[in-house]
Amino acid sequence: MKGLRIEGIAVESGGKEIVKNASLSVLPAHITALVGPNGSGKSTLLSALLGHPAYKITGGSCFLDGEDISSFPTHKKARAGLFLSLQHIPAISGVKLSHFLYKAHKAAGGESSPQEFGETLKHLAQEYAMDESFFNRDMGGEFSGGERKMSEALQMLILKPKYALLDEIDSGVDAVSLSKILRIISFLRGQGTGFLLVTHYENFLKRLSPDHIYEISHGIITQR
Repeated sequence: MKGLRIEGIAVESGGKEIVKNASLSVLPAHITALVGPNGSGKSTLLSALLGHPAYKITGGSCFLDGEDISSFPTHKKARAGLFLSLQHIPAISGVKLSHFLYKAHKAAGGESSPQEFGETLKHLAQEYAMDESFFNRDMGGEFSGGERKMSEALQMLILKPKYALLDEIDSGVDAVSLSKILRIISFLRGQGTGFLLVTHYENFLKRLSPDHIYEISHGIITQR
């Protein structure tokens, strides 16, 4: 059965249960939004699904297109087609974005040569009205918060995941960059990617037109 299904997931951190018996589904080419107040468990759930070591899944299962990936290590979940954009994206000093994207392309089975991939980046720069120098910047201290979110969206374009978990990808992003990120989400949705997206902003939800909206409060999920 196609889809990302979360069934009765419970997550704890530091000995405290944060997410309780959470269930929801994300279908291919659909957008599922997860909303709720700060501290309700949104980021915890997304991070736990990818295997963040600070969070422990203590119950339930996660199925990707019918396969139980609950016990998979993070790299195997990524290879299966799961992608996570963190709310707070770590800086990676000494690594150019272009090199990082090329490594991601190769890890996902891409066969482009460095020269061919360079042409791909030029095309992306033209398509999304970006300066080509953006790809040659260091992923450490050279990106603003909004530019880091844009770099995550570009990773999605390169990796073309089956399902993308986006934790506040709209937070701290200027209006121009946000429009570009929305275009990327729309494009990938058209290619079949399903999205589980966390946001605090109703205006962003309206622009996304999600297929389903879930609310989480005190670690418990209900469908709106």
